[in-house]
Amino acid sequence: MKPFYSIKELSRLLGEDYFSVADGLSASGIKMISNGEAADLSKWRRPGGTHADGSVFVVTGTYLIPNPEHVIVATEALPDAWLKCIQKSMAIGGIDSSGPRDERKYQSAVNTIAALASAWPGGWKSKKPSAKDLEKAARIVGVSISDDTIRKIISEVEKEAPMLSSA
Repeated sequence: MKPFYSIKELSRLLGEDYFSVADGLSASGIKMISNGEAADLSKWRRPGGTHADGSVFVVTGTYLIPNPEHVIVATEALPDAWLKCIQKSMAIGGIDSSGPRDERKYQSAVNTIAALASAWPGGWKSKKPSAKDLEKAARIVGVSISDDTIRKIISEVEKEAPMLSSA
């Protein structure tokens, strides 16, 4: 764990957008710092909205001031639930726990495993394939993913959805 994180880093680690992270920090009473002072995020606006008629509008070409990379929070100030999510994110991210996972690569790996498992002969419920089986199947369709990564992801998915482990 680092001694502090930026909103950008927390967003990536928690899988949330900058605005939700900042709102969650504010709601928890956590002090955010930018350039050595309390961060003023009052000018931040979520990109997009809905008119009364239901049409959606999106604002482009805007940027956040201060930049989410420059707004930091002390790790010791984060709630335990956030710390657990950060630790889990770093532990299962397909990389070692010294840094955050790449969300796109991780989601791609999860999608690949889900697709392979759903197409498995006899289905997932009849005979769950091993991580090695899924690694071989992935290689056949041109995807490179290790059986260790597959094992980590399946383990994490089963913790989050226990009904899959008994399926």
